[in-house]
Amino acid sequence: MKILSILLAVVWLGGCTIVAPKYTANVDNVNVLKQNKQEINTGDFVLANKKLNSISLRGSKLKSPVNASYADYLEDAIQLEFKKASLFNPLSPLLLTAKITENDLDASGFSVGDGIMTVEFTVSKNTDTVFNKTLTAKIEWDSSFIGSIAIPNAQNSYPTLVKQLLSQLYSDAEFKKLMM
Repeated sequence: MKILSILLAVVWLGGCTIVAPKYTANVDNVNVLKQNKQEINTGDFVLANKKLNSISLRGSKLKSPVNASYADYLEDAIQLEFKKASLFNPLSPLLLTAKITENDLDASGFSVGDGIMTVEFTVSKNTDTVFNKTLTAKIEWDSSFIGSIAIPNAQNSYPTLVKQLLSQLYSDAEFKKLMM
């Protein structure tokens, strides 16, 4: 009976799933977008492979709050900021798609955690590709040897990683030129 209790505890503790915070529009990103004139729509947002949808934080699984998909999380974040800037239009001839090729948070550090996200963004206009660029965002945050500190800090850093990636996209010279 004691062995069964221990096994159940290990399975329960080791298999914890936590949810990433929902993305909220970033004021700086929205202000950069408001300088644009072109409206945009979103198309397919995909993962290069299904492993990118699984982020492990010291044995706990970090799950996306948007359809349990980090591709949907990214699309939702972009739509949110374009809507706040009054530039999202489902009928726009400009179609933004994305392929996530890297997506990870590392909470194993005793004092610093880090995250990386790499995405290939493509904008097409009437089926012609007018923009294609791969961007990478990297962040660091305070971490701890203590899991009850390190895991929530990592969990709460995911929206910051996405914000940084989107900031790079919106301030990219080619993207800005396209959106004018």
